[in-house]
Amino acid sequence: FVNNNGSLGDLRRDEDDYVSDSDAYIQGEWRLQPISLFAGVRYSDVRFQSVDHYINASNPDDSGNVSYSHPSPVAGAVWHAMPDLNVYANWGVGFETPTFTELAYRPIGTGLNLALQPAVSQSAEVGVKALIMERQRLNASLFYVSTSDEIVIDTATGGRTTYRNASKTHRRGAELEWGGELGNGFTASASYTYLLAQFATATTTGTPPQLIPAGARLPGVPGSSAYVELTWARPDWYGFSAAIDAQYANKVYVNDRNTDYAPAYVVANIRAGFQQERGAWTFTEFARLNNFTAKNYSGTVIVGDTNGRYFEPSAERNFLIGFTVNVRF
Repeated sequence: FVNNNGSLGDLRRDEDDYVSDSDAYIQGEWRLQPISLFAGVRYSDVRFQSVDHYINASNPDDSGNVSYSHPSPVAGAVWHAMPDLNVYANWGVGFETPTFTELAYRPIGTGLNLALQPAVSQSAEVGVKALIMERQRLNASLFYVSTSDEIVIDTATGGRTTYRNASKTHRRGAELEWGGELGNGFTASASYTYLLAQFATATTTGTPPQLIPAGARLPGVPGSSAYVELTWARPDWYGFSAAIDAQYANKVYVNDRNTDYAPAYVVANIRAGFQQERGAWTFTEFARLNNFTAKNYSGTVIVGDTNGRYFEPSAERNFLIGFTVNVRF
C-alpha cells in the first residue's frame, strides 16, 4: 500500500516471494608445525521466485524468477612464529546475490529487476595476532578486496530505491586492534580501521545517466573509523562495573559523484551496572547515557536520494535504564 502521510493509501503491490538456497562445501586443514594450512570450496545455488497477484488492465502480470550459482574457494596459512605470536594470510572468493529488497524495483518499468547480477569478489588479507605479557592482545592486518558487479544504489526517490551493478570496485585498508588489563580493575580496548573504497572503473548511475569517473569514493562508506573504551570493575561491590567509550567515523559521501557528504563525528557514551549471582539465577541492573555531549550528527545517510534528502540525524543525548533476570536450568 502507498504511505499516504501515515495513512493507508492505494494498493500498489500484492505478491508472494520465495527464495531457496542450496550449498555444498568441502574444507580441509593440515597442521605442519610451525605452519597450519587450510583450503576449501563452497558451491552455492540461490533461486528467487515472485508470484504477482496485483494484475489489472494498467498493471500486467509481473511474476518472474531468477537463479544464481557460483563456486567460492578459500585458502589460508598461519605461521605460529612464537607461543604468543601468529602471522596469517588468507585469500578467498565471495559471492553475494541480490536480496528481494534490491530486486523489488526496476529503474524503468514495473516488475522485478531481474537484470541485476550477483557481486563476485576476490579478497586477500595478511596480519599478525600477538599476546603481550599475557595480559594484552594486539591484532593488525592489511586487506584488499576487488569486486565485480558490486550491487550499488542507482536511484532513490520517495522511499523507493533501485539498484544496479557497478562494473568494478576496489577496497584497500588496514585494521589495528588492542585490548588488555591495566591493573586495579581497569581494562581498555581500542580499534582503528582505514578503508579506501573506490569505483575502479568509470560507470554511470541515475536517471538520466551520469558518468562516475574511476577513483570516485563509494558512497555510504566512511574512510576511517575508530573506537576506544575504558572499563572499571569491582566485583566485590555487588558486581559493579562502569565504562566510558567513544566512537569516531570519518566523513561519508552520500552520492556516487561525491558532491556532498555527512561530516565526520565523535560520539561518547557512559554506562554503569551491577550483577549478582544467586545459584542458578543471575540479576543485572544497568544504566546507560548515550551521546552525553549531545552531539548533532548524521548517523546514517540515504545514498543517492533524488531530492537531496541524504541525511538522517541520530538521537541527541538519550538514556536507558533496565534490569535482566536469567536462570540456568
